[in-house]
This record gives sequence, C-alpha cells and structure tokens, in this order.
Amino acid sequence: MGILVPTLISGLTIGVMYGLFACGTAVLYKATGLINFALGGLATVATFVAWSLIAGQGWPVWAGVITALPIAAAIGAFCYVAVIWPRDGAERTNLLMRTLGLFLLIQAVTQLFWGEGQPFTFPSLVPTQGLRIGAVHIPGNLLAALGLAVITAAGFWLLFTRTRVGLLMRAVADSPDVAGLLGVRTKIIAGVAWALSTVVAYGVGLLTAPTLLLSTHMLDSFMLFAFTAVVCGGLDSFAGGLLGGVLIGLLSTAMAVFAAPEWSVVSVFALLLATLLLRPAGMFGRLSSERL
Repeated sequence: MGILVPTLISGLTIGVMYGLFACGTAVLYKATGLINFALGGLATVATFVAWSLIAGQGWPVWAGVITALPIAAAIGAFCYVAVIWPRDGAERTNLLMRTLGLFLLIQAVTQLFWGEGQPFTFPSLVPTQGLRIGAVHIPGNLLAALGLAVITAAGFWLLFTRTRVGLLMRAVADSPDVAGLLGVRTKIIAGVAWALSTVVAYGVGLLTAPTLLLSTHMLDSFMLFAFTAVVCGGLDSFAGGLLGGVLIGLLSTAMAVFAAPEWSVVSVFALLLATLLLRPAGMFGRLSSERL
C-alpha cells in the first residue's frame, strides 16, 4: 500500500501529459485527417525558444513563456506551409512520410543549435510543493497538467461543436475536395489546425522540461506513447485521447514499478497492437467508411 499511492500519482501525472499530447494529435487528425509524427519535435523547438529568451536573454520566466506561445503557433503553421502544402493532394502515405521526414529534420536542427551542453535546467512554472491531502502528496505539475487538460478538452469541444471555424475543420477533414468546391479555404484551416496542435504540445513541453530537463530528445517518447493513447481512445475523440493517455501512463508506470522497466514499453505497444486488432476505432472513436 505504501508504494501503490505514489505509483498511481506518478502514473496519473505522466498519463495526463500523454493525454494532452494526444489531444494535440487528435485536433490535427480531426481537422485534416492526418497524424503529425513531428509534433514532439515542434514542441521541443518551441520550448527551446522560451528557454533561450529566459536563460539566454534574461527575460522574466512568464514573459519568455508567453512570448514563445505565438512563436510556437507560427512554427506549426510554417511547417504545414513548407512541408504539407506543396502537393497536398498526394496520398496519405506520402503526407505521413513527410511528417516523419520533418521530425528527422527538426531533430538535426535542434541538435545543431542547442545540442551542446544539454540537458539544460528549465524553471518550474508551478509551485513545487503541490497539495497535501492527509498522507497523500499531489505534486504541483500534476495539478497544472490536470487543469490544462480540462481547459484544452473543453476548449476543443467548444471549438469543434460551437464555432464556425471548428465546423469548417470537420468539413475539411471529412472531404477536403468537396469543402474546397464549396468555397472553404482548406489550406488556411489546415494551417490553423497545425498551429493549435503545436501550441498544445508546447504546453506539455513547458510542464515536462522542469522535471525531465530540457534536451533535444525530451519529447521523443511522448509522441509514440501519445499516438498509442489517441489510438486507444479514438483518433477523433478528445476525451478518448485524454483517457487513453491516463491509461497508458498508469500501465507503463505500474509495469515499471511492479515488474521491470523493460516491461513498461512492451506493455504499452502490446496494448496498441491489441487495440488495432480488436477495436480499431478505439474506446470512443467511430469507424468511418469511404465510398469506392
């Protein structure tokens, strides 16, 4: 019992982070029908921009973090324009491979500019003492992650169900050709989706860097685990992505503590394969059909 509660709290903390990353993946898929495997790299670049302003230029912490927010959105939109926009009518496999190529390019660029001397310390944005309820200590980063998760999920739900932009995103994802014929500026909508997903992933980077230390490979594993989370929860479901992230976090942490660290990764990807075999749409996703 003594090790169970800390394990649950640790798993919940990392799971909410995975869930937030999965939300960033889900918003892009819901708006464009595409998975961006470079999302972790984009978030890492944005986090490094904030760190450069704070540590390199001497800016106050929150000034650097807030200034890097629109920069993160601009980075996401620029990568869409540079990598996906040209010949965006290509096959999905081609577009997916472009995101993988973008990830490799971002890895090389971040290593070139910030590789020397890493990892770096990053100031914590939340009180480190957290909250104590009886004998249970809830860390501050968990509270911050939970708050950000609720705000993100609620915000995206409102965006896609109550706003014109969200409805246009859904139309573009369902049928970009038809949406274009109806006058929807599909490229602008897709660029907005890339910007939004990068901003969400940047938030995860800000919460992760103080504990894991800032490095060029800080979020590499997050993309793989978040992909598993969004597949398990449902590619078109924000709530499913969050719950899938929590499930992945609890499972990987429990296996690392009660079995062996090696079983942590094995169990996660075994769950991914089982989901694809038994329930391809995920817990809350919906199967889609295409007319041939």
